[in-house]
Amino acid sequence: MKFQRIASATACLIAGLFVLSAGVALQKAEAGTIRTTVVHVFHPTVPKGKTVSGNCWTTSIATNRKGAYRCMAGNAISDPCFATSTPDIVVCDADPAKNNPGFAMRVKGPLPAAVPLSGPVTPWLVQLRDGTTCSPLTGTRALVGKVVVGYDCAPVKKPPSGTYVGLADTLRSNAPLWKAQRLLYKAASSGAVLVSSSWVPIAAVWR
Repeated sequence: MKFQRIASATACLIAGLFVLSAGVALQKAEAGTIRTTVVHVFHPTVPKGKTVSGNCWTTSIATNRKGAYRCMAGNAISDPCFATSTPDIVVCDADPAKNNPGFAMRVKGPLPAAVPLSGPVTPWLVQLRDGTTCSPLTGTRALVGKVVVGYDCAPVKKPPSGTYVGLADTLRSNAPLWKAQRLLYKAASSGAVLVSSSWVPIAAVWR
């Protein structure tokens, strides 16, 4: 009888350990699942290092948020550049997804007048679930079929030779987990040609 009680207790202990280990495995699996897109509001700080001289002649094309500008230093255009607490200093080329603070630019003359905001603030940096980061195209945008490529991406895994990765210009933000239409396309004499398209989860955006 005593032996049976010991065997029963041992069996319960083994079953308990099994359930516990299964629970830990489930938690680990769920930890890799994104249920909500993190929406960051970027607050620039003036980075250390050399400050370049330049000018900002218009508000940003990359985002419609207040205090974002399109600026130039030498022949290089940066968009967006962000106003700081120092009136004549803007911060350009920041990449918070990679902890890159960007660089400081001292602008000549007043910053352009703000344009009244219409609609929600558009993200100027998007990070997908696999770590791919995408930034808005501020020049000519390709038309793939009937879809406009609004973001250019730096994928974690290099795409096949001769192809490009981008996102459609409109993101789905009507749910806690945002999604983007990921486009793999290639250039042709007749224009951009779609290779594949899929809707993918967005881990984080910066406005």
